[in-house]
Amino acid sequence: MSWSLFQALNSELGKHLKKGEKVVIGVSGGQDSTALFYLLLRSPLNLSISACHFNHCLRGCTSDEDQKFVEE
Repeated sequence: MSWSLFQALNSELGKHLKKGEKVVIGVSGGQDSTALFYLLLRSPLNLSISACHFNHCLRGCTSDEDQKFVEE
């Protein structure tokens, strides 16, 4: 990810969130939600991040693998 994209994301977040605010993010285990989770963890806003995951069990053992990945 480019530095400018990271800065743009944090600029936008700063319009909606206060420094140190608590945020819950849904993490599926896919690339997009995992990337967003890591970006939020590194935000200069020092957010208090909690990840949540719900295993709908729609894809068999793949769903279980995603759950295990998010838990770790």
